[in-house]
Amino acid sequence: MTSDHGFSLSEHGRWTKHNLFQYELKIPMIISSPKYKKNKTSESFVELVDLYATFCDLADIETPEFVQGKSLVSNLKNPNKVTSEIAFSIWKNGETLISNKYYYTEWKRKGELIDRMLYDIENDELQMNNIAEIKSYKPIVDSLSRILNKHIKSVK
Repeated sequence: MTSDHGFSLSEHGRWTKHNLFQYELKIPMIISSPKYKKNKTSESFVELVDLYATFCDLADIETPEFVQGKSLVSNLKNPNKVTSEIAFSIWKNGETLISNKYYYTEWKRKGELIDRMLYDIENDELQMNNIAEIKSYKPIVDSLSRILNKHIKSVK
């Protein structure tokens, strides 16, 4: 069971679901199979792109090579195992890297970087203070940018 992505209910002064803030990106997801323990929660990051590979794995069908996602069956077998500590999302000209600590987004126009957003989720859960341009966060921005852009290139 899953659903479409979330909806801002006036967070950031918007009433919409078309952006890259955590309120718009988080979704519920429940995977149930008679083969695995029930009522367990995983703290691993997952993406909707992982569902197809998971369904193939659960049905003992070979996952086609072109599938980008990875099976979540290892999380069903061992819910305490964290198989991924980051996730990615794209909306229009924005690309986001999500972790337990940061939400980092790059906005581009015709391939050129036009803006960045960095939010420290541990200290700013509502994403109200963009810290991307604060000098002391430059090493974090640079590191997250490299990870994000490497991922984007790998899926294009």
